[in-house]
Amino acid sequence: MAEDTDQCIDCALENIVNVMNQSKHVKNELKKMVMESVSTLRNMFQALKKDIAVKTAKAIELQIEVNEAKGQLRACRDTRATTQVAPSVDRMQAPDTRTRDTQHPPSGRRMEPYSDIVAGRGNNKKFKVIIRAKGNQTSETTKELIKTKLNPTELKLGVRTFKALRDGRILIEVGSKEETERIRTGISEKCREELEALVQDLRNPRLVIYNIPEDITLDNATKTIREQNS
Repeated sequence: MAEDTDQCIDCALENIVNVMNQSKHVKNELKKMVMESVSTLRNMFQALKKDIAVKTAKAIELQIEVNEAKGQLRACRDTRATTQVAPSVDRMQAPDTRTRDTQHPPSGRRMEPYSDIVAGRGNNKKFKVIIRAKGNQTSETTKELIKTKLNPTELKLGVRTFKALRDGRILIEVGSKEETERIRTGISEKCREELEALVQDLRNPRLVIYNIPEDITLDNATKTIREQNS
């Protein structure tokens, strides 16, 4: 669509130039004015095309940042929605009740600062393992197979979440990378024919800070934030 418009405008300007060059009844001074006007229009048109391309690229970049910010917000909400629980089979059998009970922390319990969570100092840092069935079995069958084959106490697992995802896979959240490796090893050794384990890597967060004072620049922003937030 844009290319068709460009061609139409170029053709229209070129037609004006051709008509002026072939006309014998137009004074040279008038021809010169028309040619200069056509040249000006072409330059303005190219400048508009460049400006539109720059703004389009900026809009795409902003949309990507918005999507990433939404993902970080969802991750932060998920972090607050779950807490560390004892590694027992009973806990693994009732994840939904535990999740509802931890939506609001008990009175007097200190919420973890977001800076601690990002830096990995808080208790809410989670490590995830996705379990996928190799056959056509249901998610409930997969959960029962995991509970039968894997003993959280023997593997020293602090299971935070044990639930089925919408696509039928099983999500297990634990408190350390070592625990995720123990789960993957256990799946590989005891039920590799039926299940497959995938450990999800953590991503470094990206933040957007608004309302920055005018005296803070890109050069001193990092130093200022560190000095004011020990």
